[in-house]
Amino acid sequence: RAIKRHGSYDEAIKWVAPPEISRHPRGLAMDINYPSDPTGAKWLEIYGYRYGLCRVFENEWWHFEAVTAPGETCPVMYANSAVRG
Repeated sequence: RAIKRHGSYDEAIKWVAPPEISRHPRGLAMDINYPSDPTGAKWLEIYGYRYGLCRVFENEWWHFEAVTAPGETCPVMYANSAVRG
């Protein structure tokens, strides 16, 4: 579906990581309030580091991952999931 929506694999992977790259299947990522209200995601972006949860992609305000120890600073965001892949 993502390839059809975005026109190519190279464009689709910027928004939808394939299972071998995605951290969702391993329970290490979550999408918050997507696609509607960003209120919860905004709270998590501010306070998520306290729980080790960080926003990791600049182009996805809703996507958070367990990427740090609780209380540590979140790493610099990737532009999109294709860059990290």
